[in-house]
Amino acid sequence: MGDRKGTKEVIFEDEINNESVAELINVIDSNDDKKLIKIYLTTTGGNLHSAQILIRYINRKVKEGQEIELVATWEVSSSGFFVLCKTDCKKSFLDAWSTVHIGTNTVDYRESLKPKSQQKFLLKHIKKVNEKILEAFKDIGLTEKELKDISDGKDIILEHDRLIELFN
Repeated sequence: MGDRKGTKEVIFEDEINNESVAELINVIDSNDDKKLIKIYLTTTGGNLHSAQILIRYINRKVKEGQEIELVATWEVSSSGFFVLCKTDCKKSFLDAWSTVHIGTNTVDYRESLKPKSQQKFLLKHIKKVNEKILEAFKDIGLTEKELKDISDGKDIILEHDRLIELFN
């Protein structure tokens, strides 16, 4: 993590989870009144709910007047791509690419090979989450074919030029 005159630079190259998001928030909160915070973001993804915490935090800081730039470096996939979609800050891309798909949930089975009672709830919940994900993807300009492929459960890869087209 670096500190240039007027700019605080932070490197985030981790799975998005509660611990890594909390660490990033602590680093940003320790900002010494720097005008700009640049977050160099590389992630294969992680927990969508942790990503939503990060999104809300960044958007709140921006609303409070903090200038934040997300710099996508190399891979920014899955819930990392969702962070790019939903944050209200400047974005730039250094040879970045993304793998994009809908969310998944794991259902545990008991010894009797029957799913635990929360299966119906989890299926209903992930359906709602995926509707929000697809809406966010539509809002940034993914094509109908890209949206259909994602909706059908496929992973799509967005290369560097496509990311620039979507976010700039």
